[in-house]
Amino acid sequence: MIFQCTPIPFFWSGWAGEMAGKCIDINLFSWIRAAIEIAIDVAILSLPLPSVVKLQMSWKKKAQVLLMFALGFV
Repeated sequence: MIFQCTPIPFFWSGWAGEMAGKCIDINLFSWIRAAIEIAIDVAILSLPLPSVVKLQMSWKKKAQVLLMFALGFV
């Protein structure tokens, strides 16, 4: 987070009004990061789905296996 402000010292002394500078919107940055992390989590969770569907088991057992993977998502 050291590079969120330009110039870099503005991060520490900008509040006092001693220097001019600007910082990125940390709230927007956090929302973008959260969206990327959710997308990665969903992608990782979906990796075993094709393998489970191809298993020679009843749909009930497949659903149970998928439920176990879904619990890992929580």
